[in-house]
Amino acid sequence: MYEAQLSGYEDKQERKQQAAKSAAAEGDEQNPSGGKDGASSDDADQKLRRADVRAVNLKAQELLDLPPDERMKEILQMSPEERKQIGEHPPKAPKRTR
Repeated sequence: MYEAQLSGYEDKQERKQQAAKSAAAEGDEQNPSGGKDGASSDDADQKLRRADVRAVNLKAQELLDLPPDERMKEILQMSPEERKQIGEHPPKAPKRTR
């Protein structure tokens, strides 16, 4: 459990650094005077988070589509970080019609 949390924290820090670097590069291209815009960094972070959540939701849906025995095998082969992410962002259940 601790390893999964530590791994998640490190991944989050790396994503923030990458987003900051890419936002700074984009800012330099758009604003060669050297001024930095904090909003572009926030946008980059949001895009990364949305992409991560979409990927996790897709993986979770793929797992739900498997038969129970195969699903368990897939879950056991996943890293602790992958299991944690799926637990944090479970797919939404389809709405039932009456």
